[in-house]
Amino acid sequence: MSTSQHLPSTRPPGPSQADRQLLTELYRTHGSRVYSRCLYLLRDKEEARDAMQEVFIKVQKHLGEFRGDASPLTWMTRIATNHCLNVIRAKRAAWHDKYKREVQGAEQAHTVGATLKENQQLLKLALARVEPEVAEAAIYYFVDDMTQAEVCQLVGLSAPTLRKRLREFIDVARAEITKAVPGIEFQEAPI
Repeated sequence: MSTSQHLPSTRPPGPSQADRQLLTELYRTHGSRVYSRCLYLLRDKEEARDAMQEVFIKVQKHLGEFRGDASPLTWMTRIATNHCLNVIRAKRAAWHDKYKREVQGAEQAHTVGATLKENQQLLKLALARVEPEVAEAAIYYFVDDMTQAEVCQLVGLSAPTLRKRLREFIDVARAEITKAVPGIEFQEAPI
């Protein structure tokens, strides 16, 4: 055996030069879209910036696992969505208490309809109340306005499973809305 086989590798830990170049290109090309997704879900610029950086750290870490089944943007959007949903879920307990206080204050201030901010809060609460895979499907379908076929292909679900997850989200969302706006009536869900 040669001596070099017994010596530790002198290669520094971390991504190769080619990986760094690819990551730089992905950031330049898709960074603003990833940030927009994080901002849309988190509704806070600082949190969105932090989340975007975490997403690109995950992209760097899992770059070798990218299979190319979808575009790099689709892959990174999915990572961003899952990361942001986890951030929302982590803040759920503290956020829920704040939400209750705001709803009580809103009920005293007015009784007709919900404001845009309340609607966003209701959406966040509903997303936090369901499993991440249910929230992911709901965001792609209701927020990103993707077709059921597109969502099925993106997340690897059958159409019946997707519809089941969407119905689950609708049920949770309706329950939250009913708590905030008693007596509200709903139309048939577009599933």
